[in-house]
Amino acid sequence: MNKPPQVCKTMNAFAAIACFVSVPFLFAAEVLAQEVPGKPQSNPIFIQGATLHPVDGPKIDSGNLLIEDGKISAIGTDVSMPQNATKVEAAGMHVYPGLFESHSQMGLTELSAVRATNDYRESGTINPNVKAIVSVYPDNVNIPVTRSNGVLFALTAPTGGLISGKSAVIQLDGWTFEELALKNEAALQVVWPRQSVSARRRARMSKKEVGEAMDKQKKQMRQLAEFFQAARNYRDARNAEDSKQPYDARLESMIDVVDRKLPMMVTANGAAEIQSAVNFSIQQKVKLMILGGYDAAECAALL
Repeated sequence: MNKPPQVCKTMNAFAAIACFVSVPFLFAAEVLAQEVPGKPQSNPIFIQGATLHPVDGPKIDSGNLLIEDGKISAIGTDVSMPQNATKVEAAGMHVYPGLFESHSQMGLTELSAVRATNDYRESGTINPNVKAIVSVYPDNVNIPVTRSNGVLFALTAPTGGLISGKSAVIQLDGWTFEELALKNEAALQVVWPRQSVSARRRARMSKKEVGEAMDKQKKQMRQLAEFFQAARNYRDARNAEDSKQPYDARLESMIDVVDRKLPMMVTANGAAEIQSAVNFSIQQKVKLMILGGYDAAECAALL
């Protein structure tokens, strides 16, 4: 099929939304499989006669889709083509919404067996100053493969320790991590401490080991509470009129979290961990997102 250059090379056209849709559209997998990043849209793109599949409504047969200034501006059967638009005849084809990977290490890892290609974890337990976005490798081989399968956006996140760092939202098209970045800081990633020792683990542990495990959990909870309080104290000291508070990268990175401008995304699956994370967020007055949440149904009323 003949594809106008603008459609073949432009990811930006699918990178934002307007009017009738809530996510970007994917014209065809082969369009987005190319490794050359797209150029900014210079004129409208008009896709004509396709079967459109909006997220928030029934499919539209023989529909038209108009993209202007990098955004979908209109879809439907009565959308007219602007005079300066690039026209794409798409009769018999289907236009589907692009997918969003809600949590991954996209761009942070390439070959798990090759240590040099893995950059998703820092040493240490508390690293709120770690930013996933600066470690994203735009030439990562997983990016074009993922994009060609319809995933156009991803949340990429560090892991490890108690506070792993800050995740970012990226589009899967760009020469540099700055071009990939849609939101440099999406959430503070926190791995929630276990709140109990399961019966299965206890069966393999001595009484001393069980006690040590419980002590470790209590210590981790104290660490989190003390660190959040330290962040508040640091913020107040920095904001004081005659402040002489030295700069601290870790505590500085916590200010948006304790000010409720940035949520913390907590990895928690068990009911006890989910309940503990919710209680902690209420006590600390911070925004909370649960990642995993296997036992969330058991905590429905609380959530």
